[in-house]
Amino acid sequence: MFKKLDEIEEDLEKIKSSDEEYPRILLLFCYLKGRYFIWEGEYTKGTSFIQRAIEISRHLKDDEMLLKSLRQMINYAIQVHDVEGMGEYIDESFKIATKHKNKKK
Repeated sequence: MFKKLDEIEEDLEKIKSSDEEYPRILLLFCYLKGRYFIWEGEYTKGTSFIQRAIEISRHLKDDEMLLKSLRQMINYAIQVHDVEGMGEYIDESFKIATKHKNKKK
């Protein structure tokens, strides 16, 4: 599976400059690859991909994917008993959720 993920990543690099949807595709890829690595117990690799997904989500102003990525980091923090990190991710998630709630009013 790791080899296949690397092949997909190489393919993404080839379309990097030619496709305006590249950032969104990369965002989804990083999110999914991060989740996979965390599920496999490869926490360092997994969290680095989720952090990358968080950065791309912020850049694209994609709050839905940002919340999904933050939720994944909250779950990770629970697994490794990182209370401080969990609190930071929860706080950021609440800020985003509150912003959307206020927009709907």
